[in-house]
Amino acid sequence: MAGQKAPKTVVLNYWELTPANWPHHLAALKSSGVDEITTFLPWGLHESVQGIRDFSKTSRLKLEKFMGIAHQAGLTVRVHLGFPPKKESFPGWSLSLGEHCAMVPSALLRSGAEALCLSRLPSIHDEVFFSTYLEFLSEAFSLLSLYRFPEGPIVGVHLDWGVYELDLGATAIGFYGSFLQQRYPQAGMINLKYQCTFRDYATATSAQGTRVLLDKRPWLAAYDYKFCREQMLAERAQGVVSLGSAEPLIDLLSFGLVEQATETHPVPWSVVMEPTLIEGDVSQDAYPFAPLGYLNPQAASVFGLWEYLRTHSKKAGVPLLELRAGHHAPSKMVAVIAGRFLSQRLVRTLREWAESGATLFFPFGVPQYDENLVTLEWKPGVSRLPFQAGAKHTRFPLGQGSLWYPESTNVPEVHFWESLRTLLTEGARP
Repeated sequence: MAGQKAPKTVVLNYWELTPANWPHHLAALKSSGVDEITTFLPWGLHESVQGIRDFSKTSRLKLEKFMGIAHQAGLTVRVHLGFPPKKESFPGWSLSLGEHCAMVPSALLRSGAEALCLSRLPSIHDEVFFSTYLEFLSEAFSLLSLYRFPEGPIVGVHLDWGVYELDLGATAIGFYGSFLQQRYPQAGMINLKYQCTFRDYATATSAQGTRVLLDKRPWLAAYDYKFCREQMLAERAQGVVSLGSAEPLIDLLSFGLVEQATETHPVPWSVVMEPTLIEGDVSQDAYPFAPLGYLNPQAASVFGLWEYLRTHSKKAGVPLLELRAGHHAPSKMVAVIAGRFLSQRLVRTLREWAESGATLFFPFGVPQYDENLVTLEWKPGVSRLPFQAGAKHTRFPLGQGSLWYPESTNVPEVHFWESLRTLLTEGARP
């Protein structure tokens, strides 16, 4: 509703507190101005023994009691389920279920792990593992539906796929090829785009086929992989929605990553990075994109660039953000870290930024092709303008803003950050 103030929200996991302190703690939150709490409902704690789900016996797992106290305190609650990188997300016995494995960055699960190490977990796409988790969800949903607002405090139920959003083992799943077929209805189309000679989808999505695609056209292979991974998780979401116990919560139920709201401060310039060839959150923790453990040289180079930018952005206090479709421009001056390829969704976002008055600088040149290898049309009115030290840049207006880039995109690595900062703070005026 227009003009309505967003609720003040805090994260509070009921199972991390002593139950005797729930009333005092929740009342104190309410008196401090908090309106809403987000709490994680962990499978690993509520079903520590397979088939025996505890929602009432253990004191700190008395979910209904906690919901009642929150409601009495005048707080609303958003319940999160799923597989964030917490030890409580998985019961110990579940780790041996199923035949298929997910491969996720080890650093997600334990601090200090090498960036290139991968850990194996049961795959959410393994029918044995997934059906077992659905049984847990079914009972949890039945209980949560009794406490939806206004009779209770629950105003949202969110299932976060967590570690499975970064699964690098999806091509080992048999039906991965059926999702790739959504992109390429005929196997010959894959050969045409990648200049390969695969006989069928099974060959193209095998371990060797994945490596060939990554070697041929790394960005496109990464885009196709992430497209299929997203579609596969959407199919799992349909399995959750089809549960009978989910029906009373259907209007409160959502899926996927939750973007955390952060305080924003006016900054003169910022850096956004196109994320296709890396994994994770560019602004916080990123990981190499290495399907089935294979790290393509271009993906390794992009990850190295991210590490460099992250280090210098922290020191300089300059935001380093992921380029995401639909987001607003983070500043009036934006450095866009992207290569020759960019999806149409991100192109539209950048155009909207420029048309609204942002100035966008592409240190590696303006992207030329989209995910279908179609030439991008930025529709510029091109003019060439000299900048300091006689350097030539191409600049063109776009709406109220502009796009510009150096004539030579061979950017020196050693002084890249310093050159970028100088250019954006001193040389961005026509």
